[in-house]
Amino acid sequence: MRVRDVLDERILITRESARALLKSIHSNGSDFLDVPVVIDFEGVEGIAPSFLDEFLSAFELVDDTKSAKAQLIIKNPPIRLSLKIEAVLRGRGISVTIQSDGDWLLAEKRK
Repeated sequence: MRVRDVLDERILITRESARALLKSIHSNGSDFLDVPVVIDFEGVEGIAPSFLDEFLSAFELVDDTKSAKAQLIIKNPPIRLSLKIEAVLRGRGISVTIQSDGDWLLAEKRK
């Protein structure tokens, strides 16, 4: 899913924008467990930590009784992986792996 097809914003700042994107993802039938959900940020110039924090709240909604781990691929990340972004991910219990093509693979950490 291309973010710019859902949101007409080049810089994603608000939690409301994150909720709108999540609503669109869920309306397409994804629960983040079927296969890794791919979100393409092409055309987006930046994201704020508050947007990312709200967007990643979807991982908390995943049914913990399922054996699969929620996974998300962020294609064309509009920002570099900074200490601030890593702190947001860590706070949500999410690991990140930078793929060879530069995409981010996010996965929930199981306890």
